[in-house]
Amino acid sequence: MKNGIGCIEEEKEALLKFKDELIDEDGQLSSWGNEKYKRDCCKWSGVNCDNQTYHIVELDLYDMHLRGNISVSLLEIQYLKYLDLTYNDFHYSRIPHFIGSLGKEAEYINTLELVKLIDLSSNNLVGDVPMEITNLVMLVGLNFSRNNLFGFLHANIEQLRSLDFLDFSRNHFSGGIPNGVSQLDQLGVLDLSYNSLSGKIPQSIHLRTFNAFAFEENPGLCGLPLTKACPEDEIVQVPKIGYNFDGMKDQEEDKLINDGFYISMAIGFIFGFWGVCGTFMLNHSWRIAFFKLWNSIMDWLYVKIAINKIRLREAYHKSVKF
Repeated sequence: MKNGIGCIEEEKEALLKFKDELIDEDGQLSSWGNEKYKRDCCKWSGVNCDNQTYHIVELDLYDMHLRGNISVSLLEIQYLKYLDLTYNDFHYSRIPHFIGSLGKEAEYINTLELVKLIDLSSNNLVGDVPMEITNLVMLVGLNFSRNNLFGFLHANIEQLRSLDFLDFSRNHFSGGIPNGVSQLDQLGVLDLSYNSLSGKIPQSIHLRTFNAFAFEENPGLCGLPLTKACPEDEIVQVPKIGYNFDGMKDQEEDKLINDGFYISMAIGFIFGFWGVCGTFMLNHSWRIAFFKLWNSIMDWLYVKIAINKIRLREAYHKSVKF
């Protein structure tokens, strides 16, 4: 139910419960619930809502110096697509198991509106990665880097078929790299460096396109693209794949450029469609079809822009040796 000017009342209450479990010494969340803004949570700091439905779709609390716990009340924000809690300090907290249920409460939700981006990097999180994370089959970006996580990489990670960005670097993961990683055909950025992984890197054609930076500083790892041969291998030849300051393969730099091209093309299509076919909007069925198409394109643009923001941010951190 809306509270009169846009914000969904139930989602506002969920955010306030989320805030109650945080320590906000710098007052970064002072707009949450104060007299001027409390009637519209869509205007709160770090909160973005859908312009048509007013459901919260993004919670971006990047570098707000927050401490405390990640509240289960996030489950009440059923249309959340993008969760960014990077550079806060959930010191010695674990990744909550309920995170695999985000966006799952309402069965009627369009699959395009399930959670697509989760960034919990640089938060001093501990423990293992909950198995439930693999329930989020529409995830495009997953970043748990620079924490104190340990345990094994889940064998059923191949369920995350839509992943474009996967960064588990600078943790304490051990064991082998599951073969499921080699089945993530959409993966454009992979970073498993600075862990305690061991064994042979799965030898899929797709994984061979990544440079050694994605696997470095795992003393027990062997096989391409690393120069360290496995005992069962005679000779290891490192593929000649160029890389840049951020450790991304040259193809990935091209992908960023291509994404910009397709984003521009999509925007051009939108305005062209309005100009050429605007008269058809007088027809009710055409109008419904158009707005369905519009929402799909906007969703695609949103994800592309958000994932590229994460890529560029990670590239920056690597360039300054974080």
